[in-house]
Amino acid sequence: MIIAAEGKYLRLVGALRFKSRLTQMPGFAKWKDDQFLCEPTRMNIEWLEREFPAAEWKSSHLKDLNALRATENQSLSTYHFSKPDDYDFKTTLFQHQLDAFMRSRDMEWFAYFMEMGTGKTKVYIDNAAYLWHNSKIDGCIVIAPNGVHAQFVTEQVPIHMPDDVDIDCLIYRSGGDKAARRRKAEFLKPNLNKLRILTVNVEALSHKSGVEFVIEFLKTLGGVGEVRPVLIGVDESTRIKNATAIRSMNVCKLGSYCKFRRILSGSPVTKGVEDLFGQFKFLSPKILGFSSFYTFRNHYCILDHNQTRGGKEYVSITGYQHIEELQKKMAPWVHRVKKEDCLDLPPKIYMTREVPLSEQQLDMYRTLRREMLLEFQEMTLTATMAAVRMTKLQQIVCGHIRFTDQDKLVLIPDVPRLNVLKEIMDEIDGQVIVWARFTPDIDRICETLAEYGVSRYDGKVSTDDRIIAEQRFKAGVNRVMVSNPAVGATGRNWQCATYAVYYSNSFDAEHRWQSEDRCHRQGTTQHVTYIDLVAPNTIDSYILSTLSRKKDIASLTIDEMRAFLKEEL
Repeated sequence: MIIAAEGKYLRLVGALRFKSRLTQMPGFAKWKDDQFLCEPTRMNIEWLEREFPAAEWKSSHLKDLNALRATENQSLSTYHFSKPDDYDFKTTLFQHQLDAFMRSRDMEWFAYFMEMGTGKTKVYIDNAAYLWHNSKIDGCIVIAPNGVHAQFVTEQVPIHMPDDVDIDCLIYRSGGDKAARRRKAEFLKPNLNKLRILTVNVEALSHKSGVEFVIEFLKTLGGVGEVRPVLIGVDESTRIKNATAIRSMNVCKLGSYCKFRRILSGSPVTKGVEDLFGQFKFLSPKILGFSSFYTFRNHYCILDHNQTRGGKEYVSITGYQHIEELQKKMAPWVHRVKKEDCLDLPPKIYMTREVPLSEQQLDMYRTLRREMLLEFQEMTLTATMAAVRMTKLQQIVCGHIRFTDQDKLVLIPDVPRLNVLKEIMDEIDGQVIVWARFTPDIDRICETLAEYGVSRYDGKVSTDDRIIAEQRFKAGVNRVMVSNPAVGATGRNWQCATYAVYYSNSFDAEHRWQSEDRCHRQGTTQHVTYIDLVAPNTIDSYILSTLSRKKDIASLTIDEMRAFLKEEL
């Protein structure tokens, strides 16, 4: 048999006598007259190589596959690296980060499957700086959830990017005022003397305007042909797990224009192995060897074709197969890190997650802030009254406001904070404590996270029901404990949790430190990650900075409160 290239297919000369065997080919194939054509995917090439070892190859596909295998073997050859002599890190890194950096730094495609809190963003930044120093890239793109994409520029780059890398960063936001549009135009001017970093929230890539801006940015960079010398990374890459979604297809399209691609996730599989196809399609279809999600699914999933829903038939996944084969394919391109395996991590890891305010929240917040400033100017606001107003500001950023004089509770319908909380749950493994100050928020959190199994421990729960809730959480029946620091911050032992998310903080500094110790106590052997949800430049930031000084918000003077109001927003 002779195997030759024909357009985008492989043509098998002399295939008629093997007709029955060729029906077993795993990927797409078809007969055209008496000619057998198949897609040159890795799965098909490996199958042909195995089934027809004496075939004569008159295409370069087998040679290219062998080159890919050589890269994979090299990637798997060494672990536990020593610090390199050809790159200086700005910040100290742990051994697991060094291993991830050394394995990935020259690879065109790589996946950082590192749990939240293990520092995958630092590795990505060092990788970008290394490629820039070696003249392999002219630009860097980061695609991340809304808020995270901004933190990459405002927090992570200043900390970890080496000082000798001259950078120009832009946080992409759709629309904007005249100044924002002018800044975008300036950023799109070619400048090969700087490492230009563009961060985009993944939601923006569901829209034509977001995609077109990234393409315009790519056009300003060097390179020959369509593929540009760019490092592109998708943070929390499960956002593109649905390969048929418009957003995922757009991200894959943008990735195909970039020479170096990375995906970052602590929990790359949230449902099943079907989640992996879209993520690895972005890296390169060559890794897993399938061009179609359906052929991938048919190979690795056990299917039931006899399910019906609403009178229509559909296919359901009932199990998985060939998992060792899948793991072997991914291994050269993945660095997996779990907190429990990192002996050099600090016992407590602190992170913030930016959350936007909805338009309604922003309007309500600004109105109340203006009223407070006016009261300060008129000298009608006492310290006690100011503390009450600041509580109202915090309620608004959390998603509600209570008018005590009218005995009226107003729930704000669109609360991005709840969406971000749910995103975090999908990004992490293990059990989680969610701390929230206000009862209306706890009600909505329990409803939002119900699918994960929720135990509730606050003033609305009776003593007997608290005992049951605690037992179910400790036994792992429920993955989430939702509590008020005023109730659950003392006397509880919830060491089973490896994450604590602060939906909102109490004004009482002791509540914060006591609540942290519920999952990090004497005898704790695991690392604990604390995540604060923060709406930037609002009372959220002010509370955190005040608590870090171990000071209560309620004890602030009038002058301190006035200064805060003048600075924010």
